[in-house]
Amino acid sequence: QPQNGNLLADLLSLRVDGIGSDGAHAKDMRWLSPGSRGAPPEARNGHSLTWVREARSLYVFGGADLDGLLSDLHELRLEGDEWAWAQPRCVGDSPKAREMHVAAALPHMRLLVHGGRAGELGEVCANELAVLDLQTYTWSCSTTACARVGHAVAPISSASGEPALLFFGGIKESHFTNDTWRAAALEEPMPRFERVRTAHDPPKRFAHCAASLGKLAFVFGGSSKEGELDDLLVATMA
Repeated sequence: QPQNGNLLADLLSLRVDGIGSDGAHAKDMRWLSPGSRGAPPEARNGHSLTWVREARSLYVFGGADLDGLLSDLHELRLEGDEWAWAQPRCVGDSPKAREMHVAAALPHMRLLVHGGRAGELGEVCANELAVLDLQTYTWSCSTTACARVGHAVAPISSASGEPALLFFGGIKESHFTNDTWRAAALEEPMPRFERVRTAHDPPKRFAHCAASLGKLAFVFGGSSKEGELDDLLVATMA
């Protein structure tokens, strides 16, 4: 629940025009409020938003509203030049309600959800790994050795070109962390989750963000025991 202000349910997009030949310089960037059809999700925070290219859709999962944690899934599909909201009816082993989890796209039109704050009172640091088949809207769930809240995930490729998902940081049992995990074998029904040993350990943090560019993964900011962070980390995978 928000400590200050109100929960929001607005949809924003950033239009970037005039990208330079190096892809780094934009002449014009504008925030827009794109129109959409259908019923949007209720106002919330701590949710995830994931683009799945094969489905031409964005997926909102979970989060929390003023009544507690959520486990609903909403789809925002690009239909021509229009966006349309829908709430698919999912079957299978559905993940528990949660917030401050991470989500990412998997091959073959699938969505991965990991971790987060769960439980009736939000007292559980979840280690659940859930995969949703977006062709049948069927959930499958497993557990991992990594229970985490407020961590970050980014797709990355190894030196051999094998795709993977890189997970970093977050909170475990009220402690800040700085360990790195990897989801490999992404083609399998349930990816393999494993700890990654790194050359050095960055400062511990949670509520940071991550993104990738080719074989590089970037992490920015977050919160630590000492306060807010503004550092930029770069990781590569051997």
